[in-house]
Amino acid sequence: PPQINSFLDQFIIGQDHPKKVLSVAVYNHYKRIRHNCMMLHSQQAATRRLRRKTNFFPNDVMQQQNHGQFLPQLIQQHQEQQLQLQQEEQLQQKLKAKQQPVLDKSNIILVGPTGCGKTFMVKTLAKMLDVPFAVSDCTALTQAGYVGEDVETVVYKLLQAADYDVEKAQKGIIFLDEIDKICSLKVIGHMRDVGGEGVQQGLLKLLEGTSINLPESKSSKSRETVTFDTTNVLFIASGAFDGMQTIIKNRKDYKQLGFDAKTIQPIHRHSRSSSGGGYNGDHSFDDDTQSRDWFLNQIESRDLVKFGMIPEFVGRFPVIVPFCHLDAHVLVRILTEPKDSLVSQYQHLLLMDSVKLTFTEEALRAVARVAIEKQIGARGLKSVMEQLLLIPMFNCPQSDIVEIIITEDVVLHGSLPQYVK
Repeated sequence: PPQINSFLDQFIIGQDHPKKVLSVAVYNHYKRIRHNCMMLHSQQAATRRLRRKTNFFPNDVMQQQNHGQFLPQLIQQHQEQQLQLQQEEQLQQKLKAKQQPVLDKSNIILVGPTGCGKTFMVKTLAKMLDVPFAVSDCTALTQAGYVGEDVETVVYKLLQAADYDVEKAQKGIIFLDEIDKICSLKVIGHMRDVGGEGVQQGLLKLLEGTSINLPESKSSKSRETVTFDTTNVLFIASGAFDGMQTIIKNRKDYKQLGFDAKTIQPIHRHSRSSSGGGYNGDHSFDDDTQSRDWFLNQIESRDLVKFGMIPEFVGRFPVIVPFCHLDAHVLVRILTEPKDSLVSQYQHLLLMDSVKLTFTEEALRAVARVAIEKQIGARGLKSVMEQLLLIPMFNCPQSDIVEIIITEDVVLHGSLPQYVK
């Protein structure tokens, strides 16, 4: 787990607690696959040994059978010995099964606001593990028989990612993005909840582990199918669950009646849980945002059920990982520290025109503040940078400009950047 966590640190800033949870969960998942595969091989080997012993006959008995001579006493004695050996083998297998239990799978669900790094973290994790990885958008999933994607297409995407290698794909990762879009709705009249509860029920067996038939090759004309077992497939779901903080707050706020009544509102202002990147004294968030983060860290399975997920579906995701909003300090680090940071990308883009791009510290902090005002998380950094560098990227090609300096006034007040010729 520390090696997985250190690899994630190179690309992802903040969200320390989710990175630790994902590192441990993925490590335990593949350790479980290794353990169960070893148990399966040992059971198959014991079965083969048992068959060889039960199918064994002495040579003299076989020869006398070929000559038409039958010795019932010797045959009966041999069968009794084989029955005794079979009972001993069965007893040994039961003892081994008791000593080494079968390990169950623990699927993961990520809950947090948009732009906090849920999808990017899982994609980076799959890049390190070098396993088949498939992303499925749950918004397009519908119940069987309706227009849209069926739940089996989720597994078929994983098979495509593994280049139709079934054995390799059965140990891959399926990422169910926008899982909150299939919450069950309160249907009115004759309306059907096509993309809600029916989709959740269709995913139940896939999450738990079942065998389904999928097309064998890329050709759509081929009708040959292969059996795909989802027992060892790790499912990671992700969703923003907008409004979840209100559900948790209603559960946490215990109200009393009487003259000494008190309303308990456990809100820690200007403090950060271990799941976030830390405020570090930068109060770039208002109290409402900090309160939402605190309540989201108290999420439980019953809150997901209250939101609209059926209990059977939530029960198959024992690991719930909350994500928090990214503050200005973390956004500045996202701009500069990762290997593929936005500042380095735009610097390399302008360097292709022989132009050096420089940001002041005040300008970086101003970009982070503007992104927070947009309320779309780290995704807001990209839009701010595009608007900021539109005019410089228009003027630089085939010009005598050598360097561009971006200051705080350029970000906040729309001033022209400093051009060095």
